[in-house]
Amino acid sequence: ANSSCQKPASVMDENKNSNQKEEVPFIASSDKKKQLKFGWGKFRPDCLQIFNGPKCFLFVVVLFTVCQALVVMGLTTLTLPSIEKRFSLTSKELGVIMAANDITALVIVLFLSFYGDYGNKIRWVGGGGVLLSFSALLYALPHFLIGQYEPSLTGPRGPTCFSGNITQGEKAQCSLESDSRWYYMAIFVLAQLIMGAGISPFYPLVPAYLDENVHPKHMPVYLGIWTCATFLGPGLGMILGGKFLSIYVDLEQPEGVNLTARDPRWIGAWWLGFVIFGIFIFIFSILILGFPRELPGSREMREEHIRKGNIRKVKNPAKPTLKMILPELKDLLTNWTFLFNTLGLTATLLYVGALVPFYPKILFLKFGVLPEKIGYVMGGIMTPSMAVGVLIGSMVLKKFPLKEMCKKSALFIFILRTLGFIAPLSFLIVGCNNINLAGVTTPYNEISTNHDIRQPIVTSTTSLSLTATCNKGCQCSQSRFVPVCGSDNITYFDMCHAGCKTHFPKTKTFANCSCIASSSSSSEFGTAKFGMCDRDCKNFIFFISLLAVNIVLQFAKMVPDKTVTMRCVPDNKRAFANGIQYIFMKTIGLMPGPIIFGHVVDSYCTVWQDTCGVKGRCFDYDIDSLSYAVCVLGVTLTFFSASFYFLSWYLYKPEEQSKSGDVIKDPEALENGKETKL
Repeated sequence: ANSSCQKPASVMDENKNSNQKEEVPFIASSDKKKQLKFGWGKFRPDCLQIFNGPKCFLFVVVLFTVCQALVVMGLTTLTLPSIEKRFSLTSKELGVIMAANDITALVIVLFLSFYGDYGNKIRWVGGGGVLLSFSALLYALPHFLIGQYEPSLTGPRGPTCFSGNITQGEKAQCSLESDSRWYYMAIFVLAQLIMGAGISPFYPLVPAYLDENVHPKHMPVYLGIWTCATFLGPGLGMILGGKFLSIYVDLEQPEGVNLTARDPRWIGAWWLGFVIFGIFIFIFSILILGFPRELPGSREMREEHIRKGNIRKVKNPAKPTLKMILPELKDLLTNWTFLFNTLGLTATLLYVGALVPFYPKILFLKFGVLPEKIGYVMGGIMTPSMAVGVLIGSMVLKKFPLKEMCKKSALFIFILRTLGFIAPLSFLIVGCNNINLAGVTTPYNEISTNHDIRQPIVTSTTSLSLTATCNKGCQCSQSRFVPVCGSDNITYFDMCHAGCKTHFPKTKTFANCSCIASSSSSSEFGTAKFGMCDRDCKNFIFFISLLAVNIVLQFAKMVPDKTVTMRCVPDNKRAFANGIQYIFMKTIGLMPGPIIFGHVVDSYCTVWQDTCGVKGRCFDYDIDSLSYAVCVLGVTLTFFSASFYFLSWYLYKPEEQSKSGDVIKDPEALENGKETKL
């Protein structure tokens, strides 16, 4: 096929192959030729018809796919730690935000995918894109509502130990800050609900539209390119998101403030990508709406392959009604290949979908990688690994004979999934040590009046507290975590909790710290500097290398997965099958996953934010125990996933065996190299 976008051949006569018309869910009308033109409404000039072909549709939908995946799966994931810090949210609340995306999708996708097989898929996809662009802009709205970020050290009292009483004005300001979280949370949830509605037409209808407008032999390549774009977006989102997070949240820092990305108070411009790519999504949505409901010549091509038995015959071509949903659903759920393939994919996504939103946080905790660096690293690893995986899957699939493609694809998926145990086991790799945080994992050291005597406080681990004798009169706040490393090589919650009374802004150091013993005889108390003490981080390259291998294995099965779904069901039930699979993925996998995983992450928290007695976000975790929990959860779900994929392959029966007479057999086999090319 020519690589350039050419004007397609004219439509064949409507009366040709009339005996098959009832079998294919395409419309036929007196002005059909006009309806098959590229354009909007009555504006369909001939000069635009050069774009009216499958290659140009693929080009536009790939650009749209990259942008929507960049926003929905890339930026939303990478910016979660920044949103957590800026709006003082817990990991469980972050999980609720991510899961909200799936709620509206579940409500819409069942009916949309069922009627999508008979309706105008282009209008659904393009309209959803317009809605998606609005949700991206809404997601950035809390940044403009919360006001300018004030990167103070420990709140209104200043950075050092303060022995005075808390004033009523400070109490009122504290109460205001703690009570305002809920409506920011509400906006994030609303934006995700709308985002879920916007993307719900996309995944069931785009592959179905491609499948009915592209030659079956070339479909794996088209589907592979589209799938690659679907997962190229998150990688690019990570890279670009890393760049945005290296920009200060308000674009310009306040006068007298000169923070760097290494400063614990730093928050990047998490909102910027949503504004920019929300606009791009709107533009590409309008372009998609310009394509016709079917491309010229595609109906006749499809009817020919149905006659030859390369595609399953259309079932129940009558106009769809609500009464048909339950019988059709029963047929799908008793199709064992479809059911177990769907369950295998769902078990995979229950783990992957739960883990991915928290991956930036885990990399920071386990290997000490800064947020903006995480974007570059994950994007640099994910993008080429995804592309290689999808390419491998597409090329292997193209080698399979058309009539054996479904069964061989199911076996290929099972083999790849059995290798997927690499992913959860990689979390057993040793990374950084847990923070030796005073009052949390390490007891404070009491310093007697005789500075030559230094005696640890006698206390059990369960009674550890951030408040000790040495800082009891300092009126310290737990609303902001600004760790400092003492000269005794112990990390303290902040300079106030270290009992420091002197601040040197130019050198970013603190002195006269009553909780830190001096290492010299010239001073009774020790000093501290910004940041955590060294955590001895290691093995990051090894971990990332295993991650790359796992991504290749995971995405090598994406095209075969989708092929099994569309080839094991009747031709006019592909969108409905995609929709039901989407519902399984969302209901059992993607929706509960982040909430459950957020709860698991929070359960290993060692220090919580405390704003006026209200618990906020977690400041530190027991990363060793958390890594073990992630590994156990992953191994369990990978076992179930591989088992389901095995049953999907083992129980597959070709259509000729399961329903004799359904396929109209043609004695002429397709000759290699003579397939109709679109």
